[in-house]
Order: sequence, then C-alpha cells, then structure tokens
Amino acid sequence: MLHAVLTEGLETQVKQLRVILLNQYIGAIAIGYLFGRGVEAFLAGFMPTFNTALTQLLTGESTKSYVKVLQGTLISNLVLAGLYFVIAYFLALWLYAKPPEIGEDEPTVDTP
Repeated sequence: MLHAVLTEGLETQVKQLRVILLNQYIGAIAIGYLFGRGVEAFLAGFMPTFNTALTQLLTGESTKSYVKVLQGTLISNLVLAGLYFVIAYFLALWLYAKPPEIGEDEPTVDTP
C-alpha cells in the first residue's frame, strides 16, 4: 500500500519535471550542453597524440616513452565522450520521443 502511494507520487513528480524541461527549453539546453561536452572530450582524446606527433616531426625527439600515457588518455576520453553522447541521447529520447499526455497539468512558472 505504501509502495503504491510512493510510486504514484514519484510518477507525478517525474511527469511534472518532464513538462518543465519541455516548456522552459531547459531540456534542449541540457542536451546541447551534453553533446558539446561529448565533442570536447572526443577531440581532447586526440590532442595529446597530435601534439606528440607534431613535437616529433618538428624536433626529431623520440616520443616512445609517452605511448602508454597517450593510450590511457585516448581511451579514457573516448569513454567519457561516449557517456556524454549516451546520456544526451537518452535525455532526448525521454523528452521528445512521445508528446506530453493530453491533460497533463502544466506547472505555472513566472517568467520575466
């Protein structure tokens, strides 16, 4: 009995959150932010490798000692980028895959 009451209250709060995220464009901003961070992490994974290759090309210095560090950086940044993209995808899916239910109460929010 208590579980059903708590679950119903939680569902109502989640629906209200979804409506707020849709109506105030906060959801779109969050998706854009997560996508941008994913692109940043993806590119940041390749920058140390590019820097090392450029250093070797310009100075002729051997950079073999950096290989393990570069691999770790690349893998961790690619995993981080993947997580950002997956979270942005699921947030977009949750917000925009189905239209809001008819009769959902829209919370009143004062906007200037």
